[in-house]
Amino acid sequence: MDFEELKTISALDGTDVDRKLYLVVSATPLKMGKAIRAASGYPYNHISLAFSSGIPVMYSFARRFLSAPYYGGFVEESPRRFAYKNRFAWIRVYALSVREATFEALEELIGQMASDREHYLYNFISVAHAVFRKRIIIKDSYTCAEFVSDVISIVSPRTGLVCGGFYTIKDICEVLDGSMIYEGTAEGFSQRASWDNDRFIEKLSFSSGLVHTLRDLGQLLRRSVSGTADK
Repeated sequence: MDFEELKTISALDGTDVDRKLYLVVSATPLKMGKAIRAASGYPYNHISLAFSSGIPVMYSFARRFLSAPYYGGFVEESPRRFAYKNRFAWIRVYALSVREATFEALEELIGQMASDREHYLYNFISVAHAVFRKRIIIKDSYTCAEFVSDVISIVSPRTGLVCGGFYTIKDICEVLDGSMIYEGTAEGFSQRASWDNDRFIEKLSFSSGLVHTLRDLGQLLRRSVSGTADK
């Protein structure tokens, strides 16, 4: 399963039953999140998706470990990320209707990405071009906004989002306007969650974090030149 297969399934999906995909927009409580919000002038800096209204686990592209801010990629996020030092993030939760076969295909795709998470890189090159409202498409590499906007464009074409397009968190929120089901502190979600497969608080040494970061940046540059993502 990949994004192209998901597109095909979505285009042919004639199922009548709708499922709910949840989009979680957050103002993360760390210094990097604050810096992003200051630069963008928007009160939210991160977006994730979830398959359950209780938000027990989310999926996005972000830093993998607290101690290695530039070592990022596909992550399974626990809501406990929103409770750093008892400072609870402010969040919005949107519910998007998705047809059943498409929803199940997306679950399969996300499951495959989770099982091979090291392959999926954070697209720092695209971040560097965001000031020009330009997206640099690199295979299997995304920012959180790129990942979520591509998913939305495929599973809910009526939103008008275009796969591969440039969208900010604000742009996505405007498209989702009218489907918000919660806005407020993440305290309740954080307190009833466990860390599960989220390794965010595991300590990574400075040297290990640096090695992983440089390795990923090297892979990202090679992908940007070759247009492929060798495994």
